[in-house]
Amino acid sequence: MANPLKTATFDEAGSGTVLVLASVLLLFGLVSLINLEAVATRAEVTAIRSAQAAAQAATNALNGFETGFPCEAAAKVSQEDMAKLVSCRIVGSQVFIRTEVKTLGMVHFADARGFTPGVTDIREQ
Repeated sequence: MANPLKTATFDEAGSGTVLVLASVLLLFGLVSLINLEAVATRAEVTAIRSAQAAAQAATNALNGFETGFPCEAAAKVSQEDMAKLVSCRIVGSQVFIRTEVKTLGMVHFADARGFTPGVTDIREQ
């Protein structure tokens, strides 16, 4: 009786195709993860930049360098930066801003503070 393992031939044709396909899928997955991280980082930077610009605009309006109300100026600037103004608080001569940016189901928050000490000292005299 013949041994079936010795007589059967195992054809390896097509194994290279499977290997190439697996490599391409792995590469595609890695590129997708890197892209997601880049999008998240960009959203975080946008939130920070928007909060800082909104705080500066609110401080300028508070000190009379621009017309309008401080929180309205902050909201306008953050909207132009594709962010949403979450909160705007004015405490004395300081402005506290919080913005958010939503992307890919994630929400990124950023806080900023605006303060101009020289202007308030001049006003009080």
